[in-house]
Amino acid sequence: MNRMLIGERTVLGAAVVDRHDIGMVEPSNSLGLSLEARDEGRIGAQLGPQQLQRDASGQPRMPREVDDAHAASTEFALDDETGEDLAREERHMRHSASRRRTRGRVCRRCPASVAAMTQTLEPQQQVLTRVEGRLGHLTLNRPERINALSLSMIRLASAALSAWAEDDGVDVVLIDGAGPRGLCAGGDIREVYEGIRGGNVPPARFWTEEYEMNAVIAHYSKPVVTFMDGIVLGGGVGISAHAGVRVVTERSQVAMPETAIGLSPDVGALYLLARAPGGLGTHCALTGMRLDGPAAVHAGLADHLVLAAELPELAEQLRSGVVPDLPVLPDAPHPVWMDWCYAPEAVEQILSRLRNCPDPAAHTAADTVSGMSPTAVKVTLEAIRRAAGMTVDEVLDQDLRVGSRFLTHPDFAEGIRAMIIDKDRQPRWFPADLAGVSRPEVLAFFEPLD
Repeated sequence: MNRMLIGERTVLGAAVVDRHDIGMVEPSNSLGLSLEARDEGRIGAQLGPQQLQRDASGQPRMPREVDDAHAASTEFALDDETGEDLAREERHMRHSASRRRTRGRVCRRCPASVAAMTQTLEPQQQVLTRVEGRLGHLTLNRPERINALSLSMIRLASAALSAWAEDDGVDVVLIDGAGPRGLCAGGDIREVYEGIRGGNVPPARFWTEEYEMNAVIAHYSKPVVTFMDGIVLGGGVGISAHAGVRVVTERSQVAMPETAIGLSPDVGALYLLARAPGGLGTHCALTGMRLDGPAAVHAGLADHLVLAAELPELAEQLRSGVVPDLPVLPDAPHPVWMDWCYAPEAVEQILSRLRNCPDPAAHTAADTVSGMSPTAVKVTLEAIRRAAGMTVDEVLDQDLRVGSRFLTHPDFAEGIRAMIIDKDRQPRWFPADLAGVSRPEVLAFFEPLD
């Protein structure tokens, strides 16, 4: 991919405030958005500004509305509506094939076909850009899908960032998301899934332009502030965590849960996770563990914790073109068992240590990793180890190589089937176990693209 900018990201410091505990949602509930949100209520829809709650052991936890979000998610937005639409589309495809329908003819028995004809939100409305004083303000505006990124949204955001970089009237950029549920649940699963089936947007093109946008943010010549409020998954991490001033709240849930669907974390996130303290980054990459605000700061995915209710006031202050001093959390340790358990260079050895660790949380992590795609887990471990010695641009290049190889691997399509289409939560990975994934097969994911 093209090297769009050079240099490294710098994180702005600020004043120290009262100590907050690190809160990490353990991997049994670590895989992002619930695919059963219709039963529990829309994730985050009712969450208002509130302090972190604690479980029976005294550990910090998020409110129940988020903690109950226990099914798998990935970089892509796996919200309830998207999953149902994709399932209907799959049923429509099978129905059409069985009746030998003419290509392009609309089947009015299938709600997905009707929905495709009744889109009301124009693509240009899905990213709102405006200059407010000295502030370039970019809002992802697709709240019904937790601001899932489409290729058109990526292009609109990239164009705005490019224009503001050259605009002497803009001194600071702010990226936030519309709606109460979160900044961004990732890339649009419908667009990527249709691209795999031969649609108008090939996934490799989607990822190429997304990663170029991530690189622009990582090396931006002006301060970029991101409000990582609520759900921030996959592509949401890519559009926010490479910025210079990253703000989380008491509602934040930050994760890279790609291994659950047969992929490896991308959008340059492994550049950040490889630099997280001890074994925390590897734990997050392999299990998809969701981090609340304080934990995201500890992991190096964010810088400041601000109450969600105070974000509008902060946005108003940014219009002056100056980033004010923001609270910085004193560091706090993550669970010590992570450092020992994730030190080995082989997934098999990591699992052995997790299972032999006396901490029950390590056993839960072992169960989580064992349920992921064996290929994705092995490739992810190799990728994060390599990322430790790479620049962010080199990691993004690696992401494109690895992701392109997953497009032809059966686990990607199987993960979508199990988690989104059929929703049986029983993916049939191939190979089915770690022993079936050889070292040469893993290394092949990292070979240069033709």
